Amino acid sequence: MPTGVETGAAVIATISFPFQMFAGCVHGFKLFTSANHIGKDAALLVHLLKLDEYRLILWAKKSGLLADDLDMRLNVEIITTALRDLKSLFEDTTKLRSRYGLDIKEVGSSQQQAKSQHDGIDPRTISLFEHEAILQKENEILTRANMVKKGNHMMKRLWWAAVDMKGLESMVERVNSIISRLDNVLQDVEREDSLQLFKQLQLSIINVTEKVNGISLVQDVIKNSVVKDETLDTVAAMKALKINLAEVTQGSRRKYNAHTEESSSEMSRQSTAPLQASALEDLQPLANNTVSSTGTYDKRPVYIERKEYSASDVDGTKGAVLARRIQNLVLLLQLPKPGTFRSLRCIGSIRDVRKPSQLFIFECPTGQAPNTLLSYLPTSFIPSVDERWCLGETLATTLLHLHASGWLHKGLRSENVLFFPRTTQSPRSLEEPYLMGYEYARRDEPGEISDKPSDEPAHAIYRHPSAQGPISESFVKAYDIYALGLVLIEIAYWKPLAKIIEKTVGGKTISPSLLKTVRASLLDDTPTGFLQNVRFRMGCRFALVISACIGGTFEHLSTPAAEYLGEYFERVVRPLRRQNSKV
Repeated sequence: MPTGVETGAAVIATISFPFQMFAGCVHGFKLFTSANHIGKDAALLVHLLKLDEYRLILWAKKSGLLADDLDMRLNVEIITTALRDLKSLFEDTTKLRSRYGLDIKEVGSSQQQAKSQHDGIDPRTISLFEHEAILQKENEILTRANMVKKGNHMMKRLWWAAVDMKGLESMVERVNSIISRLDNVLQDVEREDSLQLFKQLQLSIINVTEKVNGISLVQDVIKNSVVKDETLDTVAAMKALKINLAEVTQGSRRKYNAHTEESSSEMSRQSTAPLQASALEDLQPLANNTVSSTGTYDKRPVYIERKEYSASDVDGTKGAVLARRIQNLVLLLQLPKPGTFRSLRCIGSIRDVRKPSQLFIFECPTGQAPNTLLSYLPTSFIPSVDERWCLGETLATTLLHLHASGWLHKGLRSENVLFFPRTTQSPRSLEEPYLMGYEYARRDEPGEISDKPSDEPAHAIYRHPSAQGPISESFVKAYDIYALGLVLIEIAYWKPLAKIIEKTVGGKTISPSLLKTVRASLLDDTPTGFLQNVRFRMGCRFALVISACIGGTFEHLSTPAAEYLGEYFERVVRPLRRQNSKV
């Protein structure tokens, strides 16, 4: 009968040398990020190490090493050297002390009651970075490498006897550089996909954070991450706003303090001051659009969206509720938006005294009136399949970011997808789209009062069957995703949704009751059905995305927030990435 040592040796013999190095790195990450008595000041750097571990595991998945089946087209020598360097960085305690001023020791009997490694930090905040799927992979890796066997000395608990902050920062930078070397070995497509998975992981962390101290730490970690992304900064700031507004609603006096950089533009500096109605001039309604227009504010071009309400909404208690909703929405829309977050930045709002409505004023990227996706559809403009795929991905990604920050859109339709030409002579294009129509947007919060959108048929056709009619269910993320699916149908057919539905229902007059039956027709997957037509026009992946959006995939409200977001990424956003799609 083999001894325990012989059994362990046999296990190790069945795994490759690169996998042994990789598992040793994961083991090092686990020991460092779980060691006791790190102290509050160093917590940020420890969380950055945790994200680096996730980067390494995602890299291993893309390279094949996670399954111990390394893609032999990759440079094995560079990979092995990098993994050996990373493993040595964690294991060489002499170098840790001499080069980085870090002294980490085993927990002995005198330290059994040592403080937690997260002294002074809310444990709920720490748990945000304990991503369940990654932790499961971590355990599988260590088990396969025989590193979690009971009594194994390598799994003893450690504690920080000395921590030099600058040294720890230098070590984190060294870890970043080694993992970047591994990333550079991947093929371009695989490297980009690995990067997107890492960003999705950070979005999930933002999405599940519901406490002020938690979102502050998450914002700091994202800002200091080796993979910089302004969009993640914006999403985190939007989530911080949502959390702070929730606390204010619940009676907290905490002021909003999102970690965002202020714009240097004069208009941005003015945005915190109330806008003056007298400075708004030259209003020009968009063609066939009852709520949007262009104009100038203080002689500068602006885009305007109107939120209409009844006269009774401004009386007494209702008026205070309406004012708070408008203020909350302005705060959301005022946050600086990077180029990758496809929405215009609001500079404020003005009450229209001529009729009960509020005007939301947005910076205009050009001095020209925008075209809408809806206005493009019945024209001679015929964009390529590539351009339409790119548009679909952009819209899906913008909705992902909005939902990750804890907000609902509630007005997604082709009329609210804008394209601003640079000049009056510019050709029509699908480049640089903007998703607008936020007049009914709100926080995704249980019990949050929801404004009833317009019953105008042109708008109602984009609403989920459960949101039709005078009595409807409370709005949820799945309803936004359903509307996205209908816009993707328009992009596939290159026809207005109203025309598609009219043909689908045989020319009958569109009504709320009829719209509740349309979904079944749009999901017809027979050889001559609707989805087969989409496959013919745009390919199989595009049809699968539409089916996921409108077919009820996202209507399971009991699904945890992080899983919900992950499923949306995997079923909608990721398949729409053109470079990964065979259409």
